[in-house]
Amino acid sequence: MGEVLFTTNDVAGILRVDKSTVKRWTDEGKLKCFRTPGGHRKFHAEDVYAFMSANEYDVHTPHSLPRMMSDEMIIHSIVRHKEFNVLHSVCFSAAIKGRKEEINGLFRETLAAGASLEELFDHVLRPTTRKLEHLVTLEKLTVSEFHLAVNVLTSAVILLQQ
Repeated sequence: MGEVLFTTNDVAGILRVDKSTVKRWTDEGKLKCFRTPGGHRKFHAEDVYAFMSANEYDVHTPHSLPRMMSDEMIIHSIVRHKEFNVLHSVCFSAAIKGRKEEINGLFRETLAAGASLEELFDHVLRPTTRKLEHLVTLEKLTVSEFHLAVNVLTSAVILLQQ
């Protein structure tokens, strides 16, 4: 999937604190996060690790971090919370880079996490194609680049049938 994101609960588990402590640290500017359109906090893995290093955090996490960082776990959390905008961003990024296998893996993992085919199409695929179309109208993406990205998306969908 590329970018590793954590929820407030994930970070609280990693740092072994209550989620209210994580929220307080973000409000105080001690721990960087960004907000989803729904207002939920999301944390980049690099920011969590930087916080841990800056505060000399001694947490015994060598076995729990790889499990927490798995694409499967992240996608399950996203699907459970219906925060498909993250998946849409990953899908868009992979489409413009021509990464059909990555998109197909994302689609398969999203469906395996419990999303319906309709949710995948409505909340991941359709917003991705709309964003591609919008970039063409702004002349930030050529028509050729658009068609290549759409072909990659189409190929990934076809691979779902196999």
